[in-house]
Amino acid sequence: MNEVEGKVRAEFEKILERDHGVSSEEDSELLQGLWNNLDPEDIFYAGSNFETGVQDLVSDAKESRLYQYYMGFKRGTVAPGLAETTTQGKKLGSADAKIDRLDHELLNGDGKGPDSKLKTTTKARVAALSEYLSRIVATDQAVVRFRARVLGDPAKTLSPEQATQLVHSLAAEQQAGLPHDAETLWWSGNDEATQAEPVTVWPGSELFYLKNLSSRLAKRYPWTEDQACYLILTGRPIKAATLGGRVSESATGVAAHRYHRNTITLEIDAWMPSEYVRWAYHSVQHDLLGENNRQPELRNVEVFRFVVAHTQLQVVNGEEGLAKLTIPKWKALRELWNEQYPEGHKWYYGKNREHRFSRDFYRGQEAVVGTRDGLPGVQGQPMSRPEVQGIDKRLIRALKSRVEKHGNRWLEGEETSS
Repeated sequence: MNEVEGKVRAEFEKILERDHGVSSEEDSELLQGLWNNLDPEDIFYAGSNFETGVQDLVSDAKESRLYQYYMGFKRGTVAPGLAETTTQGKKLGSADAKIDRLDHELLNGDGKGPDSKLKTTTKARVAALSEYLSRIVATDQAVVRFRARVLGDPAKTLSPEQATQLVHSLAAEQQAGLPHDAETLWWSGNDEATQAEPVTVWPGSELFYLKNLSSRLAKRYPWTEDQACYLILTGRPIKAATLGGRVSESATGVAAHRYHRNTITLEIDAWMPSEYVRWAYHSVQHDLLGENNRQPELRNVEVFRFVVAHTQLQVVNGEEGLAKLTIPKWKALRELWNEQYPEGHKWYYGKNREHRFSRDFYRGQEAVVGTRDGLPGVQGQPMSRPEVQGIDKRLIRALKSRVEKHGNRWLEGEETSS
């Protein structure tokens, strides 16, 4: 290894350790494996185009299955694409994937948020608000009636253990109804619990009433449904969530060309110190994007813009108004690009870099529109009306076949295996 290559490798390992959680001491075999799998031509290119070239090497390494498997196991998670994710059983209190209790993390986390004096004052204010809200709920008309009817006294409350026993007892006494009438009551059994137990409840039961009451309180006060339920039964103060957030994912666009978008929504009590806004956003963004939120390479974004500018409209079916965008051949696009950035420019794609042009386009596209289903487009889209009807007919035949095999139980959600 010559001096230039050694410099490239040192920077390559430095970035992986600094930004991507790879330890030079603990993960030396991983680093060696990643380096051995790199394209020698790309290593050579990085020697003369240091900053851009090394970032390319890091990106290639992160995309490798070796890195994804290794780091997935190291972090105690499954590597991307190896399993589906689920929020079942998480302490949500509703079907929405909320990122709750940010205030707890920022008010109590070491080294996070504003200075200690502001943190102490804010914590005291949140505690006072929590105690006040928890106390006044005892005078809510529906709560008074529920406690009187179910607990025997409007002022009576239960210990967490007694409350858990009551929930399970009432659940067993319910009269089950039709599957589509069932709803879910979330019961944590402990305000500090990170998991909430889903309890199926049916119309007409006390638990169904408790679920609706908890839902109403959760909409009016800064609590989740399981917290409101816990408060109703135990009377113990629930910490008000004065700072929270959620992530929303959406996929839109047109049939042939997709666009994915992630948004972050913060909900913060107006009196909260502004210093917490930045920390709250960073916390939610970290959950969404991970430890490293590096901006894409400018060159990749510009290649994507260049290709978009050279797309052409192709009418697929004029009668139905169906169309898609097409792009020229990669060779022709690369030649046009090189006319704009001739030899000697760091963005020039010479003979040894030709294969990088389309790769840089897809990386830029992924960063800008959030999916690879942008250009050249989704295969087989857009579809004409007869094509869509053909798919519908095949689906209907498949559904009829399954019903004939399993009966109406499958339609009612009772069939669990084929």
